[in-house]
Amino acid sequence: MTALVSGTFSGVTKTRQSPLSVGTGCSLAFPGTRWERSRDTRVLWLTPLGASRIWGGTVRASRDIVALDRPGSWRRPLSLVVIAILMSVALVPLSRPLQASAAPGDPFDPNVPTVFVAQDVPTRLYAAQQTAGSVGFTPIGATAAIGYNAIGFNTTDNYLYGVQRDTVNRTTLIRIGQGGVITSLGAISGLATPPAGQIYNEGAFGQGATAGVLYVRYTGGAGTYIGAINVATRTATGITLQAAVPNLSDIVWKDGFLWGVSQADRIYRMNPVTGQVSSWALGLGVSAAFGAQWLYGNGNIGLSDNTTGNIYQVAIANPTAATPTFTLVSTTTGPASGNNDGTAIPGLDVDLGIVKTGPAVYTAGAAITYTLTVTNNGPGVSSGYQVTDTLPAGITGASSPTAGCTVVTGILRCALAGLAVGATRTITVNGTVAASTTGLLTNTARVIGNERDPNPSNDQSTTTAAFSAGFRCTADVVYGLNTSGAVLAINRATGASVQEGFFPAGGSALMNSLAITADGRYAYAASQSGTKNVYRYDTTTGVASLAGTIPEATFNLFMGAVNPVNGLYYIGGVSGTEYVFFAFDPVANTSLGLQFRVAVPTAGGANGDLVFDSQGRAFIVMSNGTAAGNRLVVVDSPPSNGSLVGSRLLANLAPASAQFQGIAFGSDGYLYTQHTAATRVLSRVDPNSGAQVSSATILNPNGTNNTLVSDLSSCTLNSTLTLRKDLVGRYATGDQFTVTITGNGVASGNTGTTSGTSTGLQTAASATAGAVVGVPGRTYTITETPSGGAVLANYRTTWECRDSLNGNALVASGSGASGSVTMPLGSNTGSHIVCVFTNTPIPTWTLAKQALRGADPLAAGARVQPGEVITYRVTATNASAVPVSATVLTDDLSDVLDDATFVAGSAQLVIAGGPPVAEPDPVGTQLTTASFTLPASSSAVLTYRVTVAADAWSSTLRNVVTGNAGAPGQPTPPQPCTTACTTSQVTPTPVQVQKVGEASTGAVVPMDGSSWAIFSAATGGTAVVDPVPAAVSGGTPVTGLFRDVTLTAGTYWLEETRALDGFALLAGRVPFTVAADGTITLDAGVSSNVQLVDVDGIRTIRVEDVPALDLPDAGGPGTAWIYLIGLTLLLAGTTAGTLNLARRRRALAVTSRGPRA
Repeated sequence: MTALVSGTFSGVTKTRQSPLSVGTGCSLAFPGTRWERSRDTRVLWLTPLGASRIWGGTVRASRDIVALDRPGSWRRPLSLVVIAILMSVALVPLSRPLQASAAPGDPFDPNVPTVFVAQDVPTRLYAAQQTAGSVGFTPIGATAAIGYNAIGFNTTDNYLYGVQRDTVNRTTLIRIGQGGVITSLGAISGLATPPAGQIYNEGAFGQGATAGVLYVRYTGGAGTYIGAINVATRTATGITLQAAVPNLSDIVWKDGFLWGVSQADRIYRMNPVTGQVSSWALGLGVSAAFGAQWLYGNGNIGLSDNTTGNIYQVAIANPTAATPTFTLVSTTTGPASGNNDGTAIPGLDVDLGIVKTGPAVYTAGAAITYTLTVTNNGPGVSSGYQVTDTLPAGITGASSPTAGCTVVTGILRCALAGLAVGATRTITVNGTVAASTTGLLTNTARVIGNERDPNPSNDQSTTTAAFSAGFRCTADVVYGLNTSGAVLAINRATGASVQEGFFPAGGSALMNSLAITADGRYAYAASQSGTKNVYRYDTTTGVASLAGTIPEATFNLFMGAVNPVNGLYYIGGVSGTEYVFFAFDPVANTSLGLQFRVAVPTAGGANGDLVFDSQGRAFIVMSNGTAAGNRLVVVDSPPSNGSLVGSRLLANLAPASAQFQGIAFGSDGYLYTQHTAATRVLSRVDPNSGAQVSSATILNPNGTNNTLVSDLSSCTLNSTLTLRKDLVGRYATGDQFTVTITGNGVASGNTGTTSGTSTGLQTAASATAGAVVGVPGRTYTITETPSGGAVLANYRTTWECRDSLNGNALVASGSGASGSVTMPLGSNTGSHIVCVFTNTPIPTWTLAKQALRGADPLAAGARVQPGEVITYRVTATNASAVPVSATVLTDDLSDVLDDATFVAGSAQLVIAGGPPVAEPDPVGTQLTTASFTLPASSSAVLTYRVTVAADAWSSTLRNVVTGNAGAPGQPTPPQPCTTACTTSQVTPTPVQVQKVGEASTGAVVPMDGSSWAIFSAATGGTAVVDPVPAAVSGGTPVTGLFRDVTLTAGTYWLEETRALDGFALLAGRVPFTVAADGTITLDAGVSSNVQLVDVDGIRTIRVEDVPALDLPDAGGPGTAWIYLIGLTLLLAGTTAGTLNLARRRRALAVTSRGPRA
């Protein structure tokens, strides 16, 4: 049959849940699609904007037309069907779509996991629903009118199929839909008819390529026949097994095989392709008919015992192997029935996760509780699940108040109802830890859901409880070791104690050398005398065991500590005049032999103890009951070669008369000591000053005075303070410094002085102050002082203190040669504060500047001529032993470039005699170099050139160089520089003389033929300038123009030394003054034919030539004609004087290079 769907839809998809859903603009054809039918008429009714049931799904549509075409007869013509559809379109309002739900007879929802059980004849369908501890059967619809069996769930259309069972119809295919509604599909072609009195009672659908095939077997004795029914075509193919298989009551399909469990507690595997049969003992211990068998979504087989109703879930590992493994997962109760048949919908995947929580530690003999939380993480709904947890052997009387859970023989088993997506369920288990229990209590809870779990990683959860919480390591406790082996937690303030451990070394052995690891898990002790056995006590098990021996020790051992750096257990005693220390490897359980030795400070019986800090320093208390002999010392770097090593004295301890047998640091930073008096005394001692702060009598757990404590220990690492020097460089190679820690009574082992010439962090012990013990909350002073001729003013000094045990966190910082640091508040791990004074030498450097004509330096105020090229040279000199970083030179040329031009590309810098480096031309009037490093004891030379402008007369070329250097915020300027950083040159003031006269045309023009000299006096004397040179323009003398550029400021006299033929010399010297700024003025009383004019921008003394007149000889015509001519000229002058004067003045303002007069 072919179903054609066309029209305008709202989406069409084909799924297991809903074969069709409708969408906009689709035209689809689905060959072989099975539609709801009534006998031979196939009708699909789609309500526009309403709903139609197709395989149990919901279709929404608009303007739908459906045509169904199948060979055969129709009850009504197709046109009537179409008309009916169109009528339905008109009857349904478009604005109110209808919501449909599954109806009886629709296919089942494949997303919902369901176990189906069919019982009795006539048959009624049930859903097996898991509840807390049991499975209940819920009816699905009414009892059918007929009986059926051999049911299976068909994943291709989501219906159940089976075979009718009665005396007449034993090969009729039955389809069961929702509500238990059955549809008889007719006889199955090719299916063998069972022998008389037998029916098909075993059925299961295949998967994959055989998903639409229902495999069936019938009742009776052992048989070899299997019918493979194609439910779509109602045709069957017979399969012959290679061996007879008994009546299994039901079968399931798993991993390509058919499986079934017989009444003999045996499971059979049948290969439907090859006919091969295998079987194995299942091991349930149940001999019953399992009429209903199904496959859960998780791949396990479900079995329903017809007789008892019990439900078993069995897991099969390696199902395709020659010998699979079978495991009973769960057993729950259920209804009994003499006629069962089963199948299941696997449903969606369900990710169940379990988290188990319990105590971190336990107490033997006390109650213990575990909590298990199961969560459904989706995507599907869980139909049920099993939880198992094998409890540790040390837990007795375990039970669970959670419904559905039981504890039998120490195993928790829970069969619980399903969980919605996101839901959780909590399971509680209670029990008692047996009094004899030691070690770890570890157990794992597991959850197994009925559905396939896509994330098995969260299907189990493990919790571990330790025997105890370890030694408390709290702020109020130190630990003492009795010689009998008892480990006491002693209250630091009151001396009261409780026992928290025990070393069962034996009655004759005296225990000493107590050491506790920083995490409080392990304690170590050793036999004081005889064979030096080492014992390790594990707080997680409460067991002390013999770890090894120290065969090298031939004397009593009474000092012990664990070095946190290497994890070794150090044990010591006194041999002669030395404290001798051995090491034991607690991992390899072997002695490492002699490690180091320290000299006993004074004669007499010696006692004491040691501890290590976080850096592996050994802090040793030496004690002989004297003021000089009771001392706290530190070995900064304990060797491992057995050598004798020096120690630094930190403090002399009080009381002076006490012999200290054990020591331990508390988290408050104080040193706790135990005295060897008959009644043991615990003293709180200031580790900086050595003073006793308080004391308390050590009490036994029963409150009596203790006389057996032989050693102390704790989980606490003491805090330390160290001061070092970091020299970025040395201003002078011999500079040295001393660093010191003071305050709170610190007076020993607290200084260090540098040596040598190295730079960087000075780590030598002699250059280091400390480490000293730092008491949390105390403030200490750190200082540095110069040594070896150093001068602090030559350095920039900063300091900072960091905690190397806490991420190198900054604790304090500052600048200058002193500071203070407060130790962080106490913790068991302590703090290791390292302070560093950092000295950065401040280099001394200078600047100098020169102006040069060629290679010749120019003095300040030296004259330069317009057109000349001046070279400037700037020299930066570093006189110190450290480089000057980020050096920049800046030359201010604002008073140069107004009278000169920069020679492009002329700037270059030579550093320490290296190759020249081009520098950029000035930006505006500022010439700035790129940043550079000026090496120690060297110079850098900057040179560049300018050309003096051709008209730069009476000018001053002045410029100033400045410099800066150093890191941001730490400037290093050059030494003060005044005249050395400034150059000043001047251009001359030109004294210019122009001789003019009247040409034949009457115009006033420059005239050649005269000569001039300049004197420094009005009469007589030697000429200052003689002759005044002719002015030149373009290499050619300028007519009638003379120029001198050698005069300085002062008063001078100009004298005409030669006049043009026919003209008279200037009657007298002309006085003029040159001012300091180059201004030229004529003195009062100068003849009217001498004036100051501007020629080519230069103030010029202009002299107008006067013709020479000859007088008549004596005895001649007389003088009357002369007077007549004079009178005539006078009259002419009177009439024309104004005109001539104006013309002359106009000529004075014009530079003339006309013909000679």
